[in-house]
Amino acid sequence: MNALEMHESVLRYHAEKTDARLEEALLKCRPLLAAMARRLMNRGIEYEDLYQTACLACVQAIRGFDPERGLKFSTYLTPTVMGTLQNYIRDKQGLVHTPRSIRQDSILVSKERARFVQTHHQEPTPRELAEILGWDLYRVLQALQAHSETISIDRQDEDGLSLGEKLPHTEEGFARFEMRADMKAALARLTENERKLIQLRFVRQYSQRQTAEEMGTSQMQISRMERRILLFLKKEMEGDT
Repeated sequence: MNALEMHESVLRYHAEKTDARLEEALLKCRPLLAAMARRLMNRGIEYEDLYQTACLACVQAIRGFDPERGLKFSTYLTPTVMGTLQNYIRDKQGLVHTPRSIRQDSILVSKERARFVQTHHQEPTPRELAEILGWDLYRVLQALQAHSETISIDRQDEDGLSLGEKLPHTEEGFARFEMRADMKAALARLTENERKLIQLRFVRQYSQRQTAEEMGTSQMQISRMERRILLFLKKEMEGDT
């Protein structure tokens, strides 16, 4: 999966909006779409259904992407498709614990969040989302909770790499890292500064330079700290500690 090739194919589509260019861009995205569909297939939904849903979401993402914003397409695509797949799974499973109105709110919040990130290159706060949607803060928080916005290995850094892709894989590997209960336990063992680094790098999608500025340290120290954290998480998830 080459983030640069995906991005360039989408730029070509926006320069020449033809079906051929759209199909070319979709073709470049298919390995990533297949990986996301496989990651979620053990939830009672067939792989082909998930893959087709991912493809449809990708087409919408290609058409809706704004090259002028300066955001990498892969950074925009991953949360968009994953959000669509998660909502699809919830609908197919017929969840009864979350009222339908809140699930619908969560879809709207997810879309507004994606627009905000594309425009401002940073995550919106719940209060900012409330102002955009014209809702009270409690309603936004309910929707965010329903959408389960947590740290995900699918969020990518400035190189188009996700946390999961940075962690070495075993045969079982980290393909279902985000669904494993021990992920939270591993993250809980990090220091406050280490959790802040993960938040900045893989949730807010800061570069190492931006992270260093935010944390008041050097880019070299951030790079070393990141490698140390990833090694720790690898050992934790493999049960080596």
